[in-house]
Amino acid sequence: MIFICEKQKIQEGISITSKAITGKTTMPILEGIYIDAKRKD
Repeated sequence: MIFICEKQKIQEGISITSKAITGKTTMPILEGIYIDAKRKD
């Protein structure tokens, strides 16, 4: 999948999300960030 967005918007989202992620986790699934992309018509 390819998506296009403004760099500032994605940086803001990652910054907010990274505050909620703990440094170490026992579950590998919790180490990433889930991005849900929808078509904008």
